[in-house]
Amino acid sequence: MPFAAQVGIAGAAVIEDEVILWGQVGISKTLTIGRGAVINAQSGVPSSLPGGKVYFGYPVGEARKN
Repeated sequence: MPFAAQVGIAGAAVIEDEVILWGQVGISKTLTIGRGAVINAQSGVPSSLPGGKVYFGYPVGEARKN
């Protein structure tokens, strides 16, 4: 699971396999990031996210699909 620079993960967060966290992502405590999730740079994650999707923003939401 690759993490870029300045990623902050609080307390009891669970990061499952194959998750990618780009630079300056902040993860709040007591949540789960599902397998294969990708969280783009400068995003804030206040609650659990299902895996297999790409996320962005603060608060984080699913990235726009073309």
